[in-house]
Amino acid sequence: MTELTFGFSPVVWTLAIALAAVFTFLAYRITNPPLAGWRKGLLIFLRLLAFLAIFLMIIEPLLAWVRTRSIEPKVVVLWDNSRSMALSDKSGDRAVEVEAIDGSAAMAKLRSEHDVDEYLFADSAVARDGEFTFDGDVTAMGRAISSIKDTDVPIGAVVLVSDGEANYGDDPLGAAYRTDFPIFTVGIGDPTPPKDLAVRELTAQRLAYVGQEFPIIAGISANGFSGRETMARLYSNGKKIDEKRIVLPDNGELLDESFDVTPDSAGLFTYRVFIPPLEGELTASNNSRSVRVEVLPGKRSLLVIGGEPNWELTFMLRAIEADSDIVVKTAFTGKSSAASDVRIPSTVEGFGKYDAVFVVGAIGQLDAKGLGPVLLDYVRRGGAMGLFILDEIILNKSSAKSWAQLFPFIYSPGSHVWTTDEFVPELTVQGLVHPITRVFENASSQADEYKGLPPLSGFAMVTGIAPGAEALMTHPRLDDVEIVAEREVARGRVLMFNGAGFWRWGFLPFGFGGNAELYRGLISRGTAWLLAAGEGSAFTVETDKRVYRSGEGVIVSARLRDESNRPLSGARVRATITRTDADSVADSLNIVIEDRGNGIYISELPAFDVGNWKIAAHAELDEQSVGRAGNSFLVEPYSIEMENVQLNTTSMRGIAAATGGRYLSAANIDSLPALIKTPPVLRKERRERAFWDHPILLIVFILALCAEWILRKRWDLS
Repeated sequence: MTELTFGFSPVVWTLAIALAAVFTFLAYRITNPPLAGWRKGLLIFLRLLAFLAIFLMIIEPLLAWVRTRSIEPKVVVLWDNSRSMALSDKSGDRAVEVEAIDGSAAMAKLRSEHDVDEYLFADSAVARDGEFTFDGDVTAMGRAISSIKDTDVPIGAVVLVSDGEANYGDDPLGAAYRTDFPIFTVGIGDPTPPKDLAVRELTAQRLAYVGQEFPIIAGISANGFSGRETMARLYSNGKKIDEKRIVLPDNGELLDESFDVTPDSAGLFTYRVFIPPLEGELTASNNSRSVRVEVLPGKRSLLVIGGEPNWELTFMLRAIEADSDIVVKTAFTGKSSAASDVRIPSTVEGFGKYDAVFVVGAIGQLDAKGLGPVLLDYVRRGGAMGLFILDEIILNKSSAKSWAQLFPFIYSPGSHVWTTDEFVPELTVQGLVHPITRVFENASSQADEYKGLPPLSGFAMVTGIAPGAEALMTHPRLDDVEIVAEREVARGRVLMFNGAGFWRWGFLPFGFGGNAELYRGLISRGTAWLLAAGEGSAFTVETDKRVYRSGEGVIVSARLRDESNRPLSGARVRATITRTDADSVADSLNIVIEDRGNGIYISELPAFDVGNWKIAAHAELDEQSVGRAGNSFLVEPYSIEMENVQLNTTSMRGIAAATGGRYLSAANIDSLPALIKTPPVLRKERRERAFWDHPILLIVFILALCAEWILRKRWDLS
């Protein structure tokens, strides 16, 4: 089929040509001197030819024709090349089974009757150009299905050979639903779980103290070893410090085995629980897990000062006292002083007995006692103070300057009135990643968790970020009003909660779809941040985890402050990450940590090899060194590919059913060629030819006009 189209309506260009013809005819109807008929006709022809050439360039004609041809579709074979395909189970050696299918008469017939493309897949699909290696660390079955696209030759069918255990990337069933070709699945392996035992998780508190016992709990699972006894061993920095005889649980159950540890020295310790491999076990790569614990010299002490007992104070104390490593003392002002554990100190030395001080709704009372300068001196020396603002801030002129150097906001006398309002504060960009407000690992879902909390009932009108301060949460409608903010003052720290009703977050969240763990995490992490005051420096570097599983990405972050303790951006922060294991080959990586603004530098890195890694970071500004810092992290062996290795017939049958294919066991592979029907596909091909922009039209236009002009001159036409 052929068609001709134009850039303008045919009526328009037909009318234009007609007018041109009439104009040309009238121009040569009477000539001076008179011309013979053939001469007059020739001039009219040349004029019309010039008009036609220019019209063709203007109306943009396009010639198109469509051709229909029959195409024989191709067949695509996807071979699972992950490590689980090299295992042996009740069905036999999987690698031998796959190679038998590859060399079978069924596959030979399929290759002879169809155009067959073959791919190997693990984390992605690649064209097969050799033998199977079965060395992929993951099975991205959904990604492999999604990567198959029609090219010049349409796809008639896909054959998928796998154990069906997808553990990476897209959902394979969802990917199957989005295809327009049948998928014939061939299951490899045995559907019953193999014999295996694993240390699924290892938990311990992040901080411990010399001489204070703390538990390390190992979650142990087993398949095929129900009731069997074995040993579980605990190592500290590579040295065995305890072992227990355990009875392995029934299939599918989790055994929590606790080890009690009493450290005798301070430092960062790596604790590892290891279970020796058992005969017939699938793999020993999951028989151990590690956790890192920082051991401090002794318990921390905390002084909580309140105007009177109230719900805010009660719920805050519950959250803090849940940590048995913190000793809490209370002190009240005014009529409630009789309920105090201790008297309110009046000197820097008195406050110095405590690692941190919380002031809950009692700023005015402490100011009346003239304690503003004392608290400022305490914080500057490395102390820490938490502030719960529950009413209007009114200070004496003589001490206001001291308090202003503590507040995370810009203090302005008479401006910080109390405002009654129902609202849920919102996380700032800094709040999404700050250790105080980042209670959960997933930053994006964390913002949604906060939105589900009960509303606060009021706030003090505080605005402006003080030097060295960061706003972590703000009012949802007044984004310059800080609700949660922190400030570093010399060697010390200040944390502010501005609002009444934070206690509701620990009491009422379930009625609002929220999570009480968020409140407890916020208070406990805020307390931990305060207790770390005096230990930091102007430049720090850390990772988002202390222990990683192999295959996990690593996030390295750094914080940089100037001599006035204000965030320092614009520096060049470089780091060298080096493996420190004595028995490993020296390995290192040099990186530049990206400037994210506000003195924060972050880089997201790919997975590291198994081992201990040390970070040495150096910050430079204007070619001058402004700080050096270090840290470390551990990467322990782990293979997600070995988590579930049994044949997943449910997944394989679901993929086949969703696409109109069939599920086959390896034993029934001979029936595959007869099931695959690939009728020819009629494909229409449209081709177009635009000739309005061809240079010949311009040449015809110029030649016609030139020829007309020459003839007019030769025939003496005026």
